[in-house]
Amino acid sequence: MQKNKIWVLCAVSVLICTSAQAESCPENYWQGQLPVISKPAMQKKTRPLCFNGFAVMHSGVTRTPLWAAHHLTATEIRGARELDRQDSFRAEDRLPPNERAEMADYRGSGYDRGHLVPNGDMASRAQQSDSFSLANMMPQSPNNNRVVWNNLEQALRSLVIQEQEAYVVTGGAFVGQRLARIGANGVFVPSDTFKAVYFPKRKAASAYWAPNDESGRVEVISVAELDRRLGIRVFPSLPAAVSNKKIDLPLSTAGQPREPKPEASSQPTDSATAPSTAPAEKTDTPTWLQLLISLLQMLIQLFTGK
Repeated sequence: MQKNKIWVLCAVSVLICTSAQAESCPENYWQGQLPVISKPAMQKKTRPLCFNGFAVMHSGVTRTPLWAAHHLTATEIRGARELDRQDSFRAEDRLPPNERAEMADYRGSGYDRGHLVPNGDMASRAQQSDSFSLANMMPQSPNNNRVVWNNLEQALRSLVIQEQEAYVVTGGAFVGQRLARIGANGVFVPSDTFKAVYFPKRKAASAYWAPNDESGRVEVISVAELDRRLGIRVFPSLPAAVSNKKIDLPLSTAGQPREPKPEASSQPTDSATAPSTAPAEKTDTPTWLQLLISLLQMLIQLFTGK
């Protein structure tokens, strides 16, 4: 009887561990390792959630995600460009009602429902739909969301097209004692927003950090500095030499090289509407000789009447 109890306990433990591992969807994290929370207060009521194309660590205290992570590739970016946007904002029904945000919390709040993993990175309808879950949203200042963050997302896509892939961790920071809240459920408003990026190809990383306000400010910091500010190690296995070194990250797409355009069609163009690009016919005859020949031809016509 005792052996049966031990066997059952072991089986349950395995199932719990397997379920937790599956729900954390390690393929979205560099080396399959989730960020490590170092502050005990932030560890309360945390839940890993898997979505199509990304993963989230949700906080039942703030009723927002602490972070969202995804492995962004050039192929996915090109696929996402083929999809038109179809909004489907909704509360996340996998979360208990006393830990989640509701749609009503954002109405009239003055804050946007800001994506952590952007819709513009989603390469399929299933991924796109999942990105509109409120578990992938944080209350974001309109200018921070629509201008600053939009510019950074576009700049990062252009960079990933060049690099081919990147591991991205995005979230909100809750710094300070007097944080704003919205809605009847008291959804916490992040004081700052961040996006950490690791490029495996060149073994380099850095992070964006922007106040969640209308200032439009943004800075690029090292991952080590981000970890210090957050109390979260976003890339736990990152070597110290990489974590401490800040690399340049673009703040917009201005000045970045664009993807080469497809080759022009080989179909003939309408010469009446398209200017010819053929080079002018060249001649080896000197200009002075051409003029002399023309003058002689005129004289012959004058005297012969031909």
